[in-house]
Amino acid sequence: MTHYSLLITHYSLLITYPSLLITHHSLLSPQSSVLITRYSLGMKPKKHLGQHFLVEPAFIRKIVETADIQPEEVIIEIGPGTGKLTEALLQQGGRVFAIELDQELVTLLRSRFASQERFILYHADALAFPYASLPQPAKVVANLPYNIASPLILKLLGYGPAFSRLLLTVQREVAERIVAGPGGKEYGVLSLLVQYRARARICFRIPPTAFSPRPRVFSALLELVPYRTPPVVIEQEASFIRTIKAAFAHRRKTVKNSLKQVLGTRVSEQTLREVLVQAGIEERRRAETLSLEDFARLSNLLFSSLSSNAAVSRSDPSGSVRRSDRTRLQEL
Repeated sequence: MTHYSLLITHYSLLITYPSLLITHHSLLSPQSSVLITRYSLGMKPKKHLGQHFLVEPAFIRKIVETADIQPEEVIIEIGPGTGKLTEALLQQGGRVFAIELDQELVTLLRSRFASQERFILYHADALAFPYASLPQPAKVVANLPYNIASPLILKLLGYGPAFSRLLLTVQREVAERIVAGPGGKEYGVLSLLVQYRARARICFRIPPTAFSPRPRVFSALLELVPYRTPPVVIEQEASFIRTIKAAFAHRRKTVKNSLKQVLGTRVSEQTLREVLVQAGIEERRRAETLSLEDFARLSNLLFSSLSSNAAVSRSDPSGSVRRSDRTRLQEL
């Protein structure tokens, strides 16, 4: 019997005997098993949700082994899909708190794990979910939806050491951007914002054949370990973030010109020159050559300079001294 005829036969059996839906896919490949499950329920992959389900057992085992799950450990899984990784996490003894947006998959998961006491499912948007409401500390082990991976990672890291580790399957290029160091084309805003909050490394790469449906790109398992204390001291985090974004707004320009173009008349050129000198940064350097430590010094000095200028403005009865710098302080 060919694989195709086996697939058709198995599908016919599922229509006649729905109880086979979750339990009897052993004769099929992982990809075909997922296809049978989805289409027998009238489900189709949703591109707008970035759905690519990890189905290859070898990579699921590798992720679980890397996660090193302890009995009763709290595991947060985002985008559990059809539950392949979920099942493996439960088998290791973890308490799995899963977050799924797709109502059809929520129905499937509730049916599949109805008798599992260590599984709690939330029908919710991962970007809006209140993670502080879950037990802590926790590990995040997830195959992230491709279309929200970057903003979701930054949101999760905002909870600091509430998460002991994050093991996230993401597009390979996203993982490479996150771990990139100064000097490369991958290095940028995402690299700095993640490395400010966590130690990052790529554990291994995952081919498109491990997913259903197959994506057009390779993926990677990314490990993030949030810092209890950041590696650099930041006086004002909002200022730090905006300074980085302003510096990278025009990658082909120097740091000085990029900052000047973004800030415009809201900060004087003399102030910029003084800040760069104090930070030990040559005017001709570009943003991609600056380290996390460089940006920390630059941000702190810029914020301190504008704070001082604002104080001078308040002490001037006319209110005319460096009004543009005072205005910029409110944004930094």
